[in-house]
Amino acid sequence: MPEKNSYEIISEFIQQAGFVTGYVEPNFPVYFPEFDLRFGKNEGANYLLGSATTGNKSIGFFHSPVSLKQSLALKSECVIITTALPEKLEMPIIFCKNIALLKDKLIAAIKVSAESKLPVMIVISDSVLFNYWDVDDFDFDNERLKPLLSKKTLDNKLSSEEYLDSLNVAEAVLGNYFSEKVFTNNRISFFEEETEFFDYLVPFVKSTFFKDIESKNVLCIKYKEKDFFRMVKLHYSLDLDFEFLEEKKNIQLTPLLCPGCPFVSIFNQLNISEYLVFSDINCESVYKRLNVQKFAPEFVEGMCRNSSSKCLYIGNISGFAPFYQQNAESLEVILLNDLQTKPSFLPIAKATKLQGTGVIFPYSCNNVTKKRQVKIAEKKCLCIKNNETVKCINSTNCPALYVKGDTVSVDNELCTGCRVCAKVCPYGAVK
Repeated sequence: MPEKNSYEIISEFIQQAGFVTGYVEPNFPVYFPEFDLRFGKNEGANYLLGSATTGNKSIGFFHSPVSLKQSLALKSECVIITTALPEKLEMPIIFCKNIALLKDKLIAAIKVSAESKLPVMIVISDSVLFNYWDVDDFDFDNERLKPLLSKKTLDNKLSSEEYLDSLNVAEAVLGNYFSEKVFTNNRISFFEEETEFFDYLVPFVKSTFFKDIESKNVLCIKYKEKDFFRMVKLHYSLDLDFEFLEEKKNIQLTPLLCPGCPFVSIFNQLNISEYLVFSDINCESVYKRLNVQKFAPEFVEGMCRNSSSKCLYIGNISGFAPFYQQNAESLEVILLNDLQTKPSFLPIAKATKLQGTGVIFPYSCNNVTKKRQVKIAEKKCLCIKNNETVKCINSTNCPALYVKGDTVSVDNELCTGCRVCAKVCPYGAVK
């Protein structure tokens, strides 16, 4: 079973569940062009609720806290997907911080919305949004309702009692869908991978797992989650205090790159800090070396259209698509020059024309050729003697270079002669 990214999983969910109305908030990290309506968040929320009220299955994507004031009974399902923790509780909320659970939680959301006639929110983490997982197809019985907009529909307002009844229905469905939560310790955080978190919350209904929560007395949470947890504490009248988890310092391990890596020269010429860097190539070392994010082209297109930063895309020429040219002002492209290995894909003449759109063609990993190996002039090799950063190694991460005594040496079996080390050496010691 091939891996699918979150965009592909959610797109299949939209298609197979039969959603016909959608809205995506501008600058949502993943781009859904069919729902790009170019109006504000509040208008988008009202649009989704109005559509679901008339019988259209509706789905929305928000990157900032969203408020849906529920007053009308929904005739069809309404699902909200957001990357932001809510500021107040107005609808059933499902939390997903592991992409392995994304399919189940999407299915749960649509079931709860169908049975409770309420909108349902799914809060997903970045690790879910920008990740891959083996997921088979969804299996829905798509029973389409005929949309109906009438005075009776608009007058069908929920009373307070009906709203509470709907919330109790949502709690019953979610309580059966997810096993009873038992928190093994008092570390609870949505933004820290190793910690536990709620599977769901239902407004005004105090689920059984809150007894386990209150028994901890003190919860250890992330500082940026303090407003959310304080809101939860007040909403459910919980007897809790909070402490903040220590912010982890990420240990930077710089990986080695292949000798003659075609991107090293380009990366040393570009100021990478000015770019959002994406790729679809299968090279974990490049991802770690440059903090490159692994995305399919659809992710890149969305970021280019919505981001104020410049985007840099690294990929195979076979992944090149016309929309890159349409975003030439905000996007630069580095493509692997695989014309030698895939000569039938694109004529060289057409590939050459792409040079004017900010596209660079380095040699691919399959086409790296060996040139004259470099040599080190030991008398000029002063970085180590002066207790300075060894730039020829740190800037290239090439395994052909290594420290021996108080100089740098070259492994001639590995060196390809790309000479990037010579360009970065401040003393001209590399010949």
